[in-house]
Amino acid sequence: MDFDDLDEAEAAGGEDIKEDAPEQPSSVALDAPVEDKLVRLKDEDLSPEEAAFAESARQKGWHKVFRESPDSVRADRRLATLALQNCGVALEFVSQYLKTDRDLVLVAVQQDGGALEHASGEFQDDKEVVLAAVKKDGWALEYASPQLRADHAIVLAAVSNNWKVLQFAHDDLLRDREIVAAAVNQDINAISMIAPELQSDRQVLLDAVKTDSKVLASAPQHFLADRELMLVAVQHDYQALKFAAPALRADREIIYAAVGQDGAALEMASPELRSDKELILHAAKLDRAAFGLAAKELFADSDFVLEALKLDARVLMRVPQAMREDQEFMEKCIAANYQASLFASIELRTLNESLRGLGRASRSGDARRRAQTVPAKMVQRSR
Repeated sequence: MDFDDLDEAEAAGGEDIKEDAPEQPSSVALDAPVEDKLVRLKDEDLSPEEAAFAESARQKGWHKVFRESPDSVRADRRLATLALQNCGVALEFVSQYLKTDRDLVLVAVQQDGGALEHASGEFQDDKEVVLAAVKKDGWALEYASPQLRADHAIVLAAVSNNWKVLQFAHDDLLRDREIVAAAVNQDINAISMIAPELQSDRQVLLDAVKTDSKVLASAPQHFLADRELMLVAVQHDYQALKFAAPALRADREIIYAAVGQDGAALEMASPELRSDKELILHAAKLDRAAFGLAAKELFADSDFVLEALKLDARVLMRVPQAMREDQEFMEKCIAANYQASLFASIELRTLNESLRGLGRASRSGDARRRAQTVPAKMVQRSR
């Protein structure tokens, strides 16, 4: 189809060639739908010649085939539509006449935002076209007009797609908190690209620590003593605790949040909190090694030891010898965890047969309780 055929078809009002171009909107919402307005070709809509062209393009690549096509093909609106809905950057090779077709440009940028590079200046300054492009590929912001690179909705959409395009945004928008948050929430390195006065802004840091606590490594010292900020940071990553001021390492809520992720975080807690029974048990539920970080005096507390035994019988290795020689205490320990009999003093294990019997009875009781939960088929099979 050449230019004359195209003109005749459009003059005849052929609906399969082109819809009436929509009016240029005065403003476009960030989530404004644009795809519904555009005509796209399906395989069943193609003529035999168009189907043959499409098959060749699928095999060799749309970009390559359209680049090497004669002018008559580049000026064919149906073939251009077919090419652009499969390879937006083929916009580079359509005829100059078709590059003035707003619907075709929209088809192109919705398939590949980078097609905006090959659009005319008119469409690089068209808010709807540019918005469609940057939502598909944030890097398309580079080809937007200077006016649209200063547009809040356009830049926010682009940055939400890829934070690195901050480099193309107008300087004023590098001070915009919504845009900054969209960038920092993707990658902490975005901080280096925002306005200097926001790089040490408390709210920006609060958003940043939710993404990567390592931002605290370069934060001003007074923020490391900011309880709310450090609590948020630790709740998202316990390793933020290593940046906390000493006073906050003695804050029970902060340490509790940290050991709830990894018991090893107890190592960064103050000595006072390592004597906190509840805190140690909370940490040990995730990591039994937390017992090794607890204050030694806790293992002389019989109540603590009996609770700890429910998690790990090896805590008795940290208990004073005198307690392990106490028959009454050891009987309680065995009741809490039958493996405790392995850690009684040698004398007590050798001389006290009743203690060993109690251990066997406790194991038998555990076995009976486990057997009650075994399906009948498994019991029959074991027999």
